[in-house]
Amino acid sequence: MATRTPLATAVGRRRLPPLWVVRGVMAMRAALRRWADALVPTDVLLMEHAGVFGKPILLRLVTEMQIPDILAERGPMTAAEIARLADVQPDMLHRALRFLCTFDVFKLDGQGRFSNTRLSSELTKGAVMRNAVLLLGGELNFQLWDNLEDTVRTGADAFSRRRGSPWEWFTAHPDDGERFVHGMASLTAMEAAFIAGSYPYGQFRVVCDVGGGSGVLLASILARCPDTRAILVDRASVLSHSRSYLADAGVLGRVELVEGDFFEKVPPGADAYMLKDVLHDWDDERCARILGVIRAAAAPGTRLLVHETLTEPDTTGWPAIVDFQMAVATGGRNRSLGELRALLALSGFQLRRTIRLPSPTSTLEALVA
Repeated sequence: MATRTPLATAVGRRRLPPLWVVRGVMAMRAALRRWADALVPTDVLLMEHAGVFGKPILLRLVTEMQIPDILAERGPMTAAEIARLADVQPDMLHRALRFLCTFDVFKLDGQGRFSNTRLSSELTKGAVMRNAVLLLGGELNFQLWDNLEDTVRTGADAFSRRRGSPWEWFTAHPDDGERFVHGMASLTAMEAAFIAGSYPYGQFRVVCDVGGGSGVLLASILARCPDTRAILVDRASVLSHSRSYLADAGVLGRVELVEGDFFEKVPPGADAYMLKDVLHDWDDERCARILGVIRAAAAPGTRLLVHETLTEPDTTGWPAIVDFQMAVATGGRNRSLGELRALLALSGFQLRRTIRLPSPTSTLEALVA
């Protein structure tokens, strides 16, 4: 029997907490933060926001240096002890780790020893969030944000201006492409259990995941639905990762991997088609093209399941953060429920219901009209 990869194992161990618990905890956290910030002088709050530039980069660096892995294996250590193993300068490492202690990423005791917290434990090899941190703190992402003024002034995304098409860039630069695929797998792994557990996918004979990436969501669904088969459509450069992950998850035998371009064609005959965080990559015109391609392949009555983070004009918090990241990186956007309903209707789909999840993502179920 093949050994499962650490990510597949980590995803398999994730458990779905009750919806009311997740929502209650998040609401309480937001209220406590607002209450505490109301007592802090304004200038202090502003300095906390303006003075922590580089945190994502530093998170990426300590992850690449495998410092969380060293601490997980050996326990509390001084920066000098860690530096000998990581081949870095001890004083700078101490100052970097102390910086991250401010945000509870590491813990520093009275003897000058650093240890992992539950945050840095998520940066060890195989942990769910590790590759997402490597992606968001990576050089390519920061090059895009470095051109932010032009993005805000013109409305045009930085990637297209500096690199051309993201997908053509990833094909031509496989290292960037691999980091992107692994990062997206980590982000999907955060909520795959929520999505898979919130809808009766077992009613379908065949589910087609359009732009399904590594297959993390499909694997979670198929693990719950032993009689369901699947099709995963993505670029050739992605499918090798899909094959590996689905094999590690033990479901590859029930998945047909199809190389394709969702702007051109998707396989016909599925009982349901899925799009997870695909539409928010694109402007309305290209979203309509994607939906039109699926509509052409789908028989009347076929389900379309759209997994997206709904973002109304007054929405703040994580959805607003993701929305602006999409504006900078791809020219896409998070959309409101009304905007997605209109897109679906224009492409021949009728929105049937919306399922709110404990994670930021919602599931929109639509029918071929």
